[in-house]
Amino acid sequence: MAIRERLAAADAGNASWQRDLSVSHNKIGSLAAKRGERPAAGEAYGRARDILTRLTALDPSNATWRNDLAWVERQLNAISGQAKAR
Repeated sequence: MAIRERLAAADAGNASWQRDLSVSHNKIGSLAAKRGERPAAGEAYGRARDILTRLTALDPSNATWRNDLAWVERQLNAISGQAKAR
């Protein structure tokens, strides 16, 4: 994760590295969600969403980024729904 963060920070214009970082955040979020760690999952998913929101704004026609963003938003909604149900 530290390597991906350094690469993404070193070249903020490299969309591939930015997406790679968002994928890493998504994986961490998924692991945290499976462990029942909703705050950690929400934080990781939120970071992924921030990156994907920026990428999608740069190229709204990129279906991969739009799909990634929709997926992470569903995960955030699921976590939010779990919190409300308890």
